Amino acid sequence: MPAPSPHLTAELPAICVVSAYELADVARSLAPRLAGRAVVQVLHGHFDQAVTELRRVIDAGRCDVVVSAGSNADFLRSRLDLPVVSVRVGGFDVMAALTEAGAGDARIALLFFQGVPAEVVRFVDDYRLPVALHAYDSEAHARQIVAKLVQDGVRAVVGPGVAVWAARAEGI
Repeated sequence: MPAPSPHLTAELPAICVVSAYELADVARSLAPRLAGRAVVQVLHGHFDQAVTELRRVIDAGRCDVVVSAGSNADFLRSRLDLPVVSVRVGGFDVMAALTEAGAGDARIALLFFQGVPAEVVRFVDDYRLPVALHAYDSEAHARQIVAKLVQDGVRAVVGPGVAVWAARAEGI
């Protein structure tokens, strides 16, 4: 077994993963791999709620770096004096999720926060994918869109955590 890295002090670095959705589950499943090298704490929440919780943890000296995703990471970065690492979803992630959802099925929707990227519109158009594209600007708006999509017969939603959470709440 290799000796511990000399730059590590007796106290392990503390990583705070902040998510109200799927990233929390991913972090919990990966945390054991960091045992002995870092302490991973998963905090549930987003935006102002997350800032409040993080400040409590930071004040207790138990957070060295924050990991979050998407707009939540951007929000936290603008309000904290700690490094915030943003987990970003790329095109491959979206394609994999569409494949898993059954992209050839016309009953799939792809949701984005604050606008559908032009490259996604081109991709869907170029490959003639029967995928409904939507953008939301708040959690309530995402829930509203998903409820309407379910009413219209959509059977799967691909998107950020808030969209997936709303879809699961609707039973899809």
